[in-house]
Formats: sequence, C-alpha cells, structure tokens
Amino acid sequence: MKIGVIGAGAIANFLFKKINEQQQDNLRINSVFVRNKEKYEHLESKYNVNLYTDLNEFLDSDIDIVVEAANITTVECLLPAVLKKKMRLSLVSEHLRNQRYLQK
Repeated sequence: MKIGVIGAGAIANFLFKKINEQQQDNLRINSVFVRNKEKYEHLESKYNVNLYTDLNEFLDSDIDIVVEAANITTVECLLPAVLKKKMRLSLVSEHLRNQRYLQK
C-alpha cells in the first residue's frame, strides 16, 4: 500500500521510521504534504519520500491512502479536499475522532 502523510512532525517521523526505514512488507510512505518544503527537505533523502506543498499535487501523487499526522488547524483546512477526492483516510490525531469535524 502506498501511503501519503499530511504533516512531518513527531507522529509522521515515527511512521517514517517504522514503515520506510524498517521496510515493512507491502507498506511504503511515498508522499508527504508539508507547508514548508525547505524545512523538511532532509526527509526526501533520509526516507526516500516526495514532499509536496500543493495539496492537489499531493493527492494526485502515487498514493492509496492518506494518513493525517498534523495539527487541528491544518487538518480542518485540508480534510474536506481529501474527502472530496474520495481518498481513503486514516485519522491519527485524537481531536479528529470528534464527530463534529467529520460531519462538515
């Protein structure tokens, strides 16, 4: 499964290490959506991922599922676009388990 991750903080780094660095069978993080590409460009070589700052390019990249690993403000802005693309979505952040965000 080809994974796209929104965010590049602590949760995302945990996923990069567990999935890409340890080469999990049939799992690979290919794409990462970030706000500041320069800040996270080291991830491209370290974990062999592609960074995106354009959401549509990220969603159109070679991914099967989107994993949210960002803060609430970012996710509130991006979640509707992800769902409109009918992408599979995995919510990591606890605050998103609140139904009011999913009903929008």
